[in-house]
Amino acid sequence: MIEAAAIGAVVGCLNGFGAWCTIRWTLDREFRIFMIFFMGGMLVRLLLVGVGTFLILYFTEIHRFAYVGGLACAIVAAQIVEISTLLKRLKERQ
Repeated sequence: MIEAAAIGAVVGCLNGFGAWCTIRWTLDREFRIFMIFFMGGMLVRLLLVGVGTFLILYFTEIHRFAYVGGLACAIVAAQIVEISTLLKRLKERQ
């Protein structure tokens, strides 16, 4: 069960890392470019997490609830870091 939660956390952290890279790469660009890449990247990351989760749960015997719990916790933590990074960078620009 611990392994399933760890796998979910890794998938969530990879999702958060993708968001962080998108923010770092696009925040200093024009706002329209930032929004296109940020929102488009969000859609791509959502699809990748969905497909990855389906493949992991369909082809392995891991504990489903532990996996989803680890994934949810990592995504919430990544969202907190993502929002704080955005706020910090926007504050620096003013």
